Amino acid sequence: MLSKGRRGFSLVELLVVVAIIMLITALAMPQLQRVLTTYRLDTSGHSVAGLLHQARLQAVRNNQPAYTQFDTTNPSANLVYMNSDKSAYVPGAAGVPVATTNGGVALQATNPPNINVDQLTTYLVGGNTGVVVEAPGTPIGFSPRGVPCLGLSGNPALCTQQDPTNSNKVPTFLWLMTTRNGDWEAVTVTAGGKIKTWQLQRGTTGCGYSKCWQ
Repeated sequence: MLSKGRRGFSLVELLVVVAIIMLITALAMPQLQRVLTTYRLDTSGHSVAGLLHQARLQAVRNNQPAYTQFDTTNPSANLVYMNSDKSAYVPGAAGVPVATTNGGVALQATNPPNINVDQLTTYLVGGNTGVVVEAPGTPIGFSPRGVPCLGLSGNPALCTQQDPTNSNKVPTFLWLMTTRNGDWEAVTVTAGGKIKTWQLQRGTTGCGYSKCWQ
């Protein structure tokens, strides 16, 4: 028999508790979404950067150029692969190292006009004469010395660290990826072969540039 002094929750009390839980959830959702977006961008950038590091090490180890490029035969796959002859990606090919982006993060084939990359360009050229090679379109090559290079058309075994059109320019590389919500991740390769990831969150300013990459 239940004790007369014991009572349960009233319907009003239950509704109040449910309302409080729903309010807390609604307030927390944007922050949770931001954390998830940051995680997806971060893991995607590091995955691609890791493949670039692998290509650089392979070029030095094998004493021949190694290339990393987007799978343009299937852009929706958001896949980057590594090879030594700049050939098209063959799905499931044995021994071909690959990297993919994380849920909803899409690789960009060009530098979108609405995204300011002045900060990244300044970092890459460092005040010296240089050229930022946007990719995909041009694979990121590494020479046997471990520095980025431009593979000459028709002969992937020749990869020069000088722009064929201007001997004062050296190749640096910038790859971009983004989410549907307008957040961005970048992977840069300096003329000395340093590989770095950057992130740009919506509305970030105040670093001396109109957009702040961190």
